[in-house]
Amino acid sequence: MTEMAEVKRPARLPSEILSDGLWMQRAMASDARGEDVHPDSADAVAWCMVGACVAAHHGETPKAFYAAVEDAAFRRDGQVIDMFMYEPVGDLLMHWNDSPGRTKDEVIEVLREAEARYYGSSS
Repeated sequence: MTEMAEVKRPARLPSEILSDGLWMQRAMASDARGEDVHPDSADAVAWCMVGACVAAHHGETPKAFYAAVEDAAFRRDGQVIDMFMYEPVGDLLMHWNDSPGRTKDEVIEVLREAEARYYGSSS
């Protein structure tokens, strides 16, 4: 079985977390005062792309899911990247999320594409 077949769809997908909350850059998550918190914290009200993935998967985001998000993000921007240049997994997505001019809508669109590919069309 592949990792994709073994993974369980989270109760709230990363795109749903961002749709319902605030999107941010330069940090994984923050509370209502703007203080950094763990993305899975009950106090979190804003997330970056990676923070939303961490929150949805309770800190256990599958590497194959990150790969699906990376693929969707860089195909959207028409770039070819070497994912193996970035460690830990997710650094590349933080750079993409934090790019000047990036928008919440773009981030949600990429997450939805990756979720559909990774979890199937029911997402």
